[in-house]
Amino acid sequence: MSTQKPVKLGKLLKIMTLPSGQWCDREYLILHACFQILSDFFEKELDTCTHVHTDIGWRKRLREAQRIKDPMERRSTIDCIRGNAAVYGELRKLLKWWKNYDRLRNEAMAKTLKLKRFSRGKHPLEKFEEQEQKNLLRLIALRRYLWT
Repeated sequence: MSTQKPVKLGKLLKIMTLPSGQWCDREYLILHACFQILSDFFEKELDTCTHVHTDIGWRKRLREAQRIKDPMERRSTIDCIRGNAAVYGELRKLLKWWKNYDRLRNEAMAKTLKLKRFSRGKHPLEKFEEQEQKNLLRLIALRRYLWT
């Protein structure tokens, strides 16, 4: 007799970019899990969203903000809407990078393998891994905007 409670499906994260049933180092698991959440946000959740995350929602809210009579409140509201639009653009850039992740990593690996053994400076794979780290940190910094 099992004493475990059934798992609620809403709390499961299926990572589509990792092969199922195979071991994965934790550093890659974290990377792939975070970017799967970003992918799910754009592919599954954003379609049902009718507020500021959509381009139409921003334009509508900007028009509404222009009608606010108090100039301080109007300026604050417009700045907030534009800030959300900038964050949305940043999230889109991260998603675009992620969609090309495998290709970019393979290219960096191939370039690194072609190098002579004692070449100076960082090799392409190191540069790619630095960019990978920067993009993961950018995504984590923007995580509060992944709501619908």
